[in-house]
Amino acid sequence: MATTQSKTTPKNSGDDVRQFQLGVGSHDGTQYNFFLNDKVFSVRLIDSKDLDHYSAWLYDDGIEEIVNGNAPMDRIGEDNLNVENEQFKIQSNDESGSMRVLSEDKELVFQVDFNTPLTFDWGTPLGAAVIHQPLIHANLTYKGETHESIGYCKRYWFHEDTDFLAWRFIEGEVGGGQYMVWTADGNFGGDYNKYDYFKIANPNGSIVQSPDNESYHRDDGAFATIDNVKHEVSIEGLGTWSTIIRGEETLLKLRQRFCKMKVMRAGKVEEGYAINETGTGAIR
Repeated sequence: MATTQSKTTPKNSGDDVRQFQLGVGSHDGTQYNFFLNDKVFSVRLIDSKDLDHYSAWLYDDGIEEIVNGNAPMDRIGEDNLNVENEQFKIQSNDESGSMRVLSEDKELVFQVDFNTPLTFDWGTPLGAAVIHQPLIHANLTYKGETHESIGYCKRYWFHEDTDFLAWRFIEGEVGGGQYMVWTADGNFGGDYNKYDYFKIANPNGSIVQSPDNESYHRDDGAFATIDNVKHEVSIEGLGTWSTIIRGEETLLKLRQRFCKMKVMRAGKVEEGYAINETGTGAIR
């Protein structure tokens, strides 16, 4: 497995990486997804020179959008991610964090307190940086009860205009945190820089991954070869949330599906749940 040849080889960078305050580069974004059996809780932030965006939704026998706004959030301090408004608050560093999401009536919809045992980073096309935190340990409070949950965070920023882009992304967990799959297939920039990866993260911090040129996506699945073993992820959509993000120069269609997931490798089939995200457009 030629991981040393991969553009997306994870680096467990420890003290070299922090969850900076929102506003890095010309375009900065973060997303968190928390899995609770057959439910999921998703939040997203975008800060760019053209626009601001924050949203939160959940799946519980159906999609419920809680908040979807385009106003700047109040920033607390300058060191780590820490922003809030009347319905939404999130703060995080490399080790732990919390968030809460309120309804329009200011009633608590869900709250998450979490710690992040694993942090990996690498570069992407157009000189971007990305931090991945798989297998987050979380306590999620929903409908008055608190449950253990498995989470995932992606934080990325571009120092240059991203131009036109399109991507597919699957990220999910198996067996209540036995391992996490995350895989992407995308094009970035006017020259359509190809970007692919397929990775499996284990609780001990080990990562297995395919070479960049041996993974790809279809509408309802992803495929890869790792150490000469075929890997296949199939997904079945349960509910879809989508939004169109507009600015003066930005037009992005963002879609996220909550899915049942099967992971097939070496004659073994394992089941879990996943977020399937697609995005198409231009961001400034």
